[in-house]
Amino acid sequence: MAQYFSDSERGTSPRIGEEISLSGWGALVAVVKSELNQNSFGLDFPSECPDGGAVDGNDWNNFSLVLRGEIPGIPWPLAPDPLPDKYAILDLVQFCFQHIAEPQQGYYHGFYRHHHLTFDRDAGKRRFRESVNRIFGRNGIAFDLQDSGDIVRLANPALQPILAAAVFKTGDSTLDTLLEDSRRNFLDPKPTVRHDALEKLWERLGEN
Repeated sequence: MAQYFSDSERGTSPRIGEEISLSGWGALVAVVKSELNQNSFGLDFPSECPDGGAVDGNDWNNFSLVLRGEIPGIPWPLAPDPLPDKYAILDLVQFCFQHIAEPQQGYYHGFYRHHHLTFDRDAGKRRFRESVNRIFGRNGIAFDLQDSGDIVRLANPALQPILAAAVFKTGDSTLDTLLEDSRRNFLDPKPTVRHDALEKLWERLGEN
């Protein structure tokens, strides 16, 4: 997709917000529903052709059962309102990324008027990741879906190059490990993870 005119004129919005807005959530709901309508979850949640031996779509019921079992905080059917807990939303993004694959039409089964499908996992993940990160970016949300499927918290733009370039060689291997853990976990979406890493580092520094 081409760059928005406002981005080219004024630059992109800083991704510093740690809450997901109702509009951001609504956009994510639309993306997931669109992928469901395109049968993008048929590889892991297949709907089989009545004649057997081929996948003709995704099984919405099985998808929803697993989703609700793994992420109880997400409403089903998906709806843009009310706004779920932030962590449930991020878990939903990761759940979808784990199971998505781009459907490719094969043999057309004339009797049932459907195509038999094959799937490209990498292409589906790449498209979904681009859609999610575009929503995060346009709404100034300080999270990023990585190609590994992890979601990281983005540091303040002024700190990002410093954190990315940091290499610790204090001569104390234990301290170097704690510093690296703190650097990495500083970008974790969960405040408790960030706090625990810094607390361990502080305790270590207090021993010296």
